[in-house]
Amino acid sequence: MDDKRAEPSGPAELYNWNRSAVSRPAVVATPRSVADVVAIVRDPARYPSPVRAVGKRHSTTACIEADGGTLILTHHLKTIALEAGGARITVGAGATMLEVRDALRGADPPRELAVSPEIGNATAGSVACSGSKDSSLDGAPPRAQIASCVVALKLVNARGQVVTVDESGATVDGGGRPDPDLTLELVRGCYGLCGIVVEVTFETAERTLLHNRFHWLPFEAGRVPTIDDVFGRDDGHGRADAVLGFLQPYYAHGGLLVERRRRVADPGKTVIGPEDLIRRATRDWIWEWGASGVTSFLAGAADARRRSGGGMPADDKGAERQHGVRQMARAGAEIATAAIDVGPLLKNRAPTKELRDAAARVVAHSVLAGMDWPDPERTSVADDAAFARLLRLFDRGTGVFLSEMLGGYHAYRSDSLVEFTDDRDTFFDFTFWAFPQREWDRLVPAYLRFCRAHLEFRPALFTEVYFICQDTSSWLSFSADGPVFTLDIVDNRPGDEGWKKMNHEYNRWAADQGGRPLMNQTKELHAPPGLLRRAYGEAWTRFSRAVWASNPPLAGHANGRFVSDYFNRLLDPRPA
Repeated sequence: MDDKRAEPSGPAELYNWNRSAVSRPAVVATPRSVADVVAIVRDPARYPSPVRAVGKRHSTTACIEADGGTLILTHHLKTIALEAGGARITVGAGATMLEVRDALRGADPPRELAVSPEIGNATAGSVACSGSKDSSLDGAPPRAQIASCVVALKLVNARGQVVTVDESGATVDGGGRPDPDLTLELVRGCYGLCGIVVEVTFETAERTLLHNRFHWLPFEAGRVPTIDDVFGRDDGHGRADAVLGFLQPYYAHGGLLVERRRRVADPGKTVIGPEDLIRRATRDWIWEWGASGVTSFLAGAADARRRSGGGMPADDKGAERQHGVRQMARAGAEIATAAIDVGPLLKNRAPTKELRDAAARVVAHSVLAGMDWPDPERTSVADDAAFARLLRLFDRGTGVFLSEMLGGYHAYRSDSLVEFTDDRDTFFDFTFWAFPQREWDRLVPAYLRFCRAHLEFRPALFTEVYFICQDTSSWLSFSADGPVFTLDIVDNRPGDEGWKKMNHEYNRWAADQGGRPLMNQTKELHAPPGLLRRAYGEAWTRFSRAVWASNPPLAGHANGRFVSDYFNRLLDPRPA
């Protein structure tokens, strides 16, 4: 590599976005060209195995892990080229979905991808070969993941060759022989295990104008809304074309908050006005800042109630109380500064850490320190009855605000992308499981019973429910057998041991119900063992064999060039 800026750096410790997973590579490389990536893969002495590539690190699992190996940062691979009048777009692996969206807005007429997940920071190289999701539009082409929009990509294989994979097969660039082992259906879900993705070509679609509106569907007399209720068959507007839901599984007041999305019948006569922009920006702000910030504040409030006496030593309880005060201060300061600096009615810039620190000191010393806190009923935030009561207020307030005050707004499908800021003190974490939509009436009541039977840890945020169409474009498609819905548990304490334990229990329950996980979004996927084989059956066996074929054993690294310890624990054993 001629450019000194592409030279490798030494050992490092890099975390994912919400600090729930860490990678400790021996080498970190920042290539600026495809040739740089080729040089990295061909030089195992300088760039040890495993070699893993990462973008913005928004995956919630250890799929970023490259311990003792090489971690490639793709953020300089950002070429963007519109093709065929915008019908296709070819981008470097480091281009974000926000950059792809903005480039497609420049087409004539403007275009967009047929799948638009919430995380706009996600990069093309990652979404082209891993799991993603949005709430699919009914009647749209059967695409449930961004990878399904991929019609071609270039990757660097374990031999250091650049391979083009498209709908006709795979060919080594420069006139080499075809590679019969690589297909789009394999690489769309290979998680970089078959090679380092360096370039992606997406097929695009016409822009779709939607009217989005929130509705709160309570669990009246314990009755769970039907699929027809969810999609609004009887709300006077016809069945929704797509739905994103937020399920509150606790308490008698539980219910489902739904965002119904309907195509606008005559988009040429509909103007997205200032009120639409404000409402959408408010929704995006809540997504990025409000939920994690508010629940972190409430968790701090529960801890701050600690006083001496009751089942915890006075010193420990006092320390926990002080921790709670600090957490309230920092979360409150972050919410306030985010509202000022990136709120929908104010300036669009990220709040600085210095501003948050200053605000936190003021709140802690001038406001919270003088408050009189009642005695706690329990001794841990994870099972604190007071924390649960505070969360109940948050739940109710969120449902009322979104359904009654925010109401509805017009936006294009690609407007659902949100840019999540890295410089922050509060985070959220989630786990993914998809279930057959035909089992809705049975599974949702069973899920409510599961949540209410595991009250030792009460997740702080709503369960996200995506309704996703059937998609057979990937070997590991989670909706290959028909439409699905997800039950994604969400919490604001990524490192909490109670959160990890609950994910172990949830994995067992979800697998028993016929659920399907994702390697980049399902937490604690190793517990219990064999989850992926159980969920995907023969497709998993076939996938494991293809991955091992792409990773011949190397001296000093039996798992080959791209298989990290995380994936080695999940894959079927290498065939003898």
